[in-house]
Amino acid sequence: MIYEWDQSLEEVFIYIKAPDCVLEKNLKELKKNLKPGEKLPKVEVNFKPDLVSVGLKDLPPYLNVSLYLKYF
Repeated sequence: MIYEWDQSLEEVFIYIKAPDCVLEKNLKELKKNLKPGEKLPKVEVNFKPDLVSVGLKDLPPYLNVSLYLKYF
């Protein structure tokens, strides 16, 4: 599962699985393999009223969910 959420009337909690390359346990190995001028990947998260997207900066998002809003 890439994501799940809990919500109440006051709060929303979103739990998102991070890519392996940004997990602390993998950073040492990743740093060792960087070429001169390369930087560690950064996670980019966008929340909009009708969309949630998560991915590595400058790459297509691996989570891109359109939210259906229904007003009563």
